[in-house]
Amino acid sequence: MPDLLIISPNAAVDRTAIIPNYTLGKIHRPQQLVALAGGKGLNVGRAVQRLGGAAHVFTILAGHRGRWMMEQMQAEGVAMSAVWDEGETRDCYSVIDPVSGLVTEVFEHAVPISPRTWQAFETLILEHLAAAKMLACSGNLPPGAPPDGYARLIHAAKQAGLLTFADTYGEPLRHALQAQPHVLKVNGVEAGGLLGTAIETLQDALKAALCLRGMGIPMVVITLGKNGAVGVDDSGGWQIISPQVQTVSATGSGDCFLAGLMVTLQRGAAFPAALRLAAGAATANVLMPGAGIFDPAAAREIAEQVQITPV
Repeated sequence: MPDLLIISPNAAVDRTAIIPNYTLGKIHRPQQLVALAGGKGLNVGRAVQRLGGAAHVFTILAGHRGRWMMEQMQAEGVAMSAVWDEGETRDCYSVIDPVSGLVTEVFEHAVPISPRTWQAFETLILEHLAAAKMLACSGNLPPGAPPDGYARLIHAAKQAGLLTFADTYGEPLRHALQAQPHVLKVNGVEAGGLLGTAIETLQDALKAALCLRGMGIPMVVITLGKNGAVGVDDSGGWQIISPQVQTVSATGSGDCFLAGLMVTLQRGAAFPAALRLAAGAATANVLMPGAGIFDPAAAREIAEQVQITPV
């Protein structure tokens, strides 16, 4: 049984098309198509495996797309368990124009789940806590899920002695903070929405991370995409700057960052070392379309070039 449990109830089929000179109102034939079992937590599980770890992903699936997603994750060697619901798992579409550098995204709304489905999902996860060491709540909650769903799972995992992670936003994040996960990983927009302030610079992010740590979160990471990231723990604050690379698609890079944190902390590394590999994985992810399908060797090579500065 994998030691890392990834909770990702809001899954989707992620479809990415590479279309040079994409123009609205015209017919296009993609240069490349990538279809993946997606949703933030599924991306995390895939990235964990690429980094040599082992994760067990828990999700809610439905219909033909759901069955295809289960088959895809199994083919990739990522353990996944699902509660099955009525309807059909959603599709999400991305069009990348490598000429303009623009990315167009269209995300379907998830089908609302029933209280019975959520209860079955929560029960499934609770049954696996005893054999695990870490639990991460990743992504949004589907319509119909209780707003404190992640908070309840984090609380139960902490009682079972697991190291807990949260990477979500909005109301699920507000509730999750009340459970005080050990590690919070959010981007600048998510942190800014929580704190009611704009976070545009690393200095802004550092102030926000210190504020969040003051709420009882031992480790806080705020990412700002190509502008870097900050992390704070009881040893102090850290500024993370990755080398500049040619970006193909940044989709899923935050999920790869979380995967790097989890894998490295599981191996007993110090927080700065975890930040280094996390940034390497996140940066390697932008080199090709599709979330979490980066080259592990590239992630480690980039990690060696990441600048970690105490602040």
